[in-house]
Amino acid sequence: LWLSPTYNFPKDGVSVTSDYVRSGNVALKFKNGIGDCGEHSNGLSDCDTHRERSEFAMLSWENKEKWFKFSIFIPKDSIFPKSANNSLWQLHTKTGPVNFKVEIDDKGDLVWNDHIINKKMYMLSKFKLKSQWNDFVVNMDFNESNKDNKIKIWVNTDLVVDYTGKTHNEKSKKVYMKVGIYKSHLYRAKSSDMGTSIVYYDAIAIGNNCKELSLENE
Repeated sequence: LWLSPTYNFPKDGVSVTSDYVRSGNVALKFKNGIGDCGEHSNGLSDCDTHRERSEFAMLSWENKEKWFKFSIFIPKDSIFPKSANNSLWQLHTKTGPVNFKVEIDDKGDLVWNDHIINKKMYMLSKFKLKSQWNDFVVNMDFNESNKDNKIKIWVNTDLVVDYTGKTHNEKSKKVYMKVGIYKSHLYRAKSSDMGTSIVYYDAIAIGNNCKELSLENE
């Protein structure tokens, strides 16, 4: 895996901590505040394109069925600017745009954003999102025929997303996962709505089947 942004990664952008832990002994704490932007290997700067981020990006995988798990804890005082785009988990492509995001919308609810078909789907209300751990399991096909690939997501054992569709875009079939805080279109947000975003992540895994995720740990 590698850091995103690659250069000038925000100070204290990520740390290993035992403050809030879902399973095991430690978790990852991602922190992103006003002006926490950097540059990338392609020469683009988040600071010039109204973006702020503190993320981990992971290696791409072979195109077949995959299972993912991750757990998040968002403190009560964590701020996500309204009117901007705020994402916590992404499936991105190596030489193309983002395919899918887990986002916080302006109501404070968690939504699944399918960028391939440009549609958002409700996942979790703001009343259950903060100040507690929430567990996510994602099951997706990445068959290159790209017609009826399944897309299923469970939140705290409830199936909240269930449909079939494309899991590859027209630009690239090399897909990889990103975890952390990513904020874009910040020019649309009011300065009074800006602040520091903090999210704890734990129990992050990718498997070829559900058993490989070791869900019994959570």
